[in-house]
Amino acid sequence: LFPQAEPHIAISYRAPTSGDRLFPAFLVLVRRLQANVERLDLSPNTFLVIYAPLDRPEVVTLNLPAVNQEAPEAVLARLGTYVDEMRNMPLDYPELKATGQYYNFLFCRESYSMEALARDPYGVAFTLGRKKQLGINGAAIIKKIEAVTRAELKEAAEIFAAENSAAVIVKIK
Repeated sequence: LFPQAEPHIAISYRAPTSGDRLFPAFLVLVRRLQANVERLDLSPNTFLVIYAPLDRPEVVTLNLPAVNQEAPEAVLARLGTYVDEMRNMPLDYPELKATGQYYNFLFCRESYSMEALARDPYGVAFTLGRKKQLGINGAAIIKKIEAVTRAELKEAAEIFAAENSAAVIVKIK
């Protein structure tokens, strides 16, 4: 069905709940993984980080194709090295502001203008309903993101430790 299909390697991690004290630091790390993908030299149609905090909040997955006959184990090692690099990067305080801005639309959608909200009534209804179901206070999460400490980030980095992951290699026949 997909003649250009390539093998893919995915690593998944359990995400903390929105009420967990490490959730804001976790979001900083997820954004960091997304913001630095150029280090992996990916094609523009590759989405490395798959995380939907309202749709499927319990898991975050990193997904890489194996290109040019690269052995899946080599891709897995490259992905593991990237995750470790992101886990160990020092906290950059402008990163907190950027992360807050990134998640603002998702968690604080109701604060946008009626014109902006009218473009996506389903998205607004879904977001408001899921936030209520999950007990998410968007404004509080954004404030907590912008106040994440080095210690919290280091502790949350353990979520992405290799021993806390599950890897899957999908080979194409």
